[in-house]
Amino acid sequence: MDRDNLPEPTSATPPAFDFINPAEGVLQLNLAGNWLASEKLPSPNQFLAYIEHDSSLQQLQFNTEHLLNWDRSLLTFLLQLILLGEKHQIHIDKQGLPPSIVHTLQLAKKFSHPEARNKKDERAIPFFDFVGNVILHVISTGDQLLIFLGEFYRSCVRCLLKPSSFPWREFFGLIQETGLYSLFMIGAMSFLVGIIFSFVEAIQLKIISAQLFLANVIAVSIVRELSPLMVGIFMAGRTGAAYAANLGMMQINNEVEALEIAGHSAYDWLVLPRVIALTFVMPLLYVYSVLCAILGSASIDTGLLGQSMQEYLVRALHSINLSDLELGLLKTTTFGFILAISGCFYGMHAKTSQLSVGDAARNSVVMGVVFMIIVDALLAWTFSSVSW
Repeated sequence: MDRDNLPEPTSATPPAFDFINPAEGVLQLNLAGNWLASEKLPSPNQFLAYIEHDSSLQQLQFNTEHLLNWDRSLLTFLLQLILLGEKHQIHIDKQGLPPSIVHTLQLAKKFSHPEARNKKDERAIPFFDFVGNVILHVISTGDQLLIFLGEFYRSCVRCLLKPSSFPWREFFGLIQETGLYSLFMIGAMSFLVGIIFSFVEAIQLKIISAQLFLANVIAVSIVRELSPLMVGIFMAGRTGAAYAANLGMMQINNEVEALEIAGHSAYDWLVLPRVIALTFVMPLLYVYSVLCAILGSASIDTGLLGQSMQEYLVRALHSINLSDLELGLLKTTTFGFILAISGCFYGMHAKTSQLSVGDAARNSVVMGVVFMIIVDALLAWTFSSVSW
């Protein structure tokens, strides 16, 4: 359509457009009429024909001098043209469009690509800037953790000086929640891991005709390493994340602030009972896990190697020393304290948004498991060095 043939703008003018070439390599789009959803809209294929016909085309301009009313139909049409132009590396000059249309097009283009909404700025960060940001974040987190541990220590002192101020009802409820409700899953997990671990070891020991030592190997492994790690990892995902999520939601709902306004310390009522409860429950769950894992291992030993249950249990008990059990109890007690501190720390430092609750739960599990593995390695190395 030639520009001279564009209809005179009236209230009933249908949507129309044409293209002209004001300069070499420049294409101008002239818009006229009412671009409304109730009208029969033109197709942007004509612009595609121009692109394929003129390989020297470098820029697209707009002229809205004769444009009357418009709604989302014009935005859809322009968005298709812009995407076609960018696909063929043509510069889009939006100066001829009304500012409201330009702003709406920017939003429409952004939300027409869902993956772009979730992408952060992908510009490369200089290496030293990245390292500096990481160091500053670690220092800031470490500073907050020291303050948190200081407040927790003061809460412990207040509890020792005045035991009646300790929320015993909350504490026993946490004991039930973290301990009693975890028995089934920990028992099933430990029993199945004992079966799997024994099955693998039984095959290997049978090759060298040392299957009689299966009970000795499995029992020591379960008591010293397997059960502490199984219980720790399970409780990190179940209880540590729950602590972070619960305290994070309380932060968002201003319940922590309300508790402080009422004259109660949030550390006395929220943090201290949770830390003591998980630290107390973990050794008990560890002993329960050891028994279930040994029973699972015994079921494989009696089935594959033909030993009696009594013979297996006697060998397993004779192979376990008191030092092995002490090491396992020390590990699980330390793990419980680490996981509780990690969950409460990230929960108490959750920001005032619901997304921060998920971040707090995730960070508590990650940091809790990382520090748990580090402590496990340090304790194993220390006790091995002193032949314990």
